[in-house]
Amino acid sequence: MAQQTAVEWLFSQIPFEWSSSRAAYEALAIAKQMEKEQIIAANIAGMEFIPVDPNRHQKDAEEYYNETFNTNEK
Repeated sequence: MAQQTAVEWLFSQIPFEWSSSRAAYEALAIAKQMEKEQIIAANIAGMEFIPVDPNRHQKDAEEYYNETFNTNEK
C-alpha cells in the first residue's frame, strides 16, 4: 500500500468548496512538487553515506519516491 505524503493528507482535510477551486488546485500541485523534491533531496543526501554509485543517486531517489508514494511519474 502506498504511503500518503503530508501535503496529500492536508489537502484531503480541506473542505471541498475550497479544494475544488483552481487556485487551491494550483497551490496543491506546487506544494506536492516541492515536497517531492525535498523527499528526493533527502534520499540523495542519505546515499552519500553508503557505497552507492553516485551517478545513480538521482535515478535511485526518484525510483524510491515513485515506489513509496505509488506515482507513475518518471
